[in-house]
Amino acid sequence: MINQHIQALRAALAAAPDQPALRLLLADLLVQAAQIDEALDNYRLVIEAGQLPRERWLTVAELALDAERFDLAQHC
Repeated sequence: MINQHIQALRAALAAAPDQPALRLLLADLLVQAAQIDEALDNYRLVIEAGQLPRERWLTVAELALDAERFDLAQHC
């Protein structure tokens, strides 16, 4: 079921890539599906758009550090 949601969000973002709320939802689902690298790529885009809620910064930073994505962790 989660993979269907992921696919639907990917399709929606392919049609309208400038939707940080959808991208954030996709990133969260990707984490649940243990697709951490792709999730972090999406979190980066949300951060670059200035749309990552403050209460999520620490969580994203921890994920980035665990994945040795130090470049992303620096931005959190």
